[in-house]
Amino acid sequence: MQIRLPSILALVLVAAPGCFPYACNRTETRAIAPADSVSRALAAATPVDTLEVLGDVGGAFEHPRTVAFGPGGVLWFTDTGRNSVSRVDSTGAATESVPDHFEFPYLAGFRGGKPVVYAAGPRRLVGLDDDGAEAWSQPMPKDGPEKGALTYALVTDRGSWFKVLGEEFGGLIVAFDSAGAETGRTPLGGAWWRWAGFLRTWRGEAWSLSGYRPLLHRIGETLGDSLALQGFDSPMLARLRSFERGDADAPPLLTASATGADSVLFVLNMRPGWLNVDVYGPDGRLRRILTEPNPGFDKNFFPTDIAARAFPGGAYEIAVTVTEPEAGVRRYRWAGF
Repeated sequence: MQIRLPSILALVLVAAPGCFPYACNRTETRAIAPADSVSRALAAATPVDTLEVLGDVGGAFEHPRTVAFGPGGVLWFTDTGRNSVSRVDSTGAATESVPDHFEFPYLAGFRGGKPVVYAAGPRRLVGLDDDGAEAWSQPMPKDGPEKGALTYALVTDRGSWFKVLGEEFGGLIVAFDSAGAETGRTPLGGAWWRWAGFLRTWRGEAWSLSGYRPLLHRIGETLGDSLALQGFDSPMLARLRSFERGDADAPPLLTASATGADSVLFVLNMRPGWLNVDVYGPDGRLRRILTEPNPGFDKNFFPTDIAARAFPGGAYEIAVTVTEPEAGVRRYRWAGF
């Protein structure tokens, strides 16, 4: 958690009023919900694969925040500490591609094969051209609290979406067409923390992720269509149960991000010291658990985002941004099922 950054940022501060997976009171109850018990049993029976390390992206980093593979396998990432947007060249080195500094940039998606950045400070979408320069921009709504809001954005060829959350405000998702005209608003009922998480595309659809609960919501006319992650297991499920029953002060962060590649969903499952990625099928059922070689305990380890792309033959490349203990972008290969 980077408390030096303004709270207007998106998921980087989702954990701020909550608790990291490995920083809570160890004397709390170990009881979990019945559905979580079923998921834990499924996870225990799921094969575990070790990722092949491809190496770290070269360059200077302060707070690498979001990462995504673009057309042709080009890897893009943002650094909210440097207010920069970068891409990785053929040598594996990071090349800063945007001449101007954004105010807290997050990758929001791609349109016409070109990356789109969400500048969280001014709440503005910025489309980039082939040279990484600004090609177009679109302001996002100013709904929600002026300070302390959590905001997220998603862009595709067919439209864009904006999510804003606040402790007293609740939540809202605003939809736009490809020309930038607003097409609808969906209020988010219940506590704000239930909706905290990135907006992402998977299987050609827009989804709202949840960092505090093992589920995601398909974005349509309503958000009633939820997909529970069957097999999600975490050492913090007991604390989530305690919080929901009113016995804990704040919810724990279960997952920082997720990304889709083909029909597969890769979910960052937070662990104290090593990378742990759950792989789910289109039905939301756990199919594989991925871990890095030689995992070890480090309470400061904190991944923030994940990207994946499929190769012919069934293998995948996975990229992860990490802020602590050493900031950077890590790349891995998974042989697939």
